[in-house]
Amino acid sequence: MTGINPNEDLKRQHEQAAAQRFLDWLKQNRGRSLVISSKTEAPDFECTDGASGATVGLEVSTAYYDEHHAKGAWDLARGRTRQYASDVLQNPDEGLADSINNRLSDKCKKQYTVSFPVVLVVDSRPPLTDEQDVQDTILPAIRLPAQVPFQEIYLGVDIPIGRSSPHGGQYWVWRVYPPLS
Repeated sequence: MTGINPNEDLKRQHEQAAAQRFLDWLKQNRGRSLVISSKTEAPDFECTDGASGATVGLEVSTAYYDEHHAKGAWDLARGRTRQYASDVLQNPDEGLADSINNRLSDKCKKQYTVSFPVVLVVDSRPPLTDEQDVQDTILPAIRLPAQVPFQEIYLGVDIPIGRSSPHGGQYWVWRVYPPLS
């Protein structure tokens, strides 16, 4: 532990893992090498572009099916097990889309007083959603706020078992801002 409270330390570890998962994808699939140079408050990370040396901010947020899914996931990460009543089985993808929209709204209201571009990654690890659900249900439901302070916004989804990978998980990323033309 780094001298901060255990919950804050766990949150930092989670953000670091989500950021690194995205940066690994970015390098492998887009050939862009960003390396975390420091952990900051807003944005969460300052990264250095391997090609240009430029600084790029990286803000990470996590989306869940509902508040019970979030509480359960964090309790498991803390080594606790509890049961939560959840309606996640009724409309899991709609709940995830709502959570993504809430994360986008919250993050786009923040002020990032930095002189470099900032990228937002909304991360999710939904056990009941596959890549087709994201494409057919979740992406069309995403609503960007009128003011977007980010250079780019990505949705990164770690899909445990999907249609294209039935025997193992795969990390999928979709750019949601700016929209692809």
